[in-house]
Amino acid sequence: MKEHTDYTLLGLKALQRAAAKVTENARKHRIKIPIWKDGIIEFEIPPEAPKQKNRDNV
Repeated sequence: MKEHTDYTLLGLKALQRAAAKVTENARKHRIKIPIWKDGIIEFEIPPEAPKQKNRDNV
């Protein structure tokens, strides 16, 4: 039995793209968004995304 259906994975990728766009927009316009931390919701401006290294230049 398959652990995840194809539709589940498509939905997950869509949610991840949407979350990335929201955090990018919040960072750009300095808007606080709700973030779950230590069992409570805190409103803060998301931190800058870490830069990814190119695997060829490692």
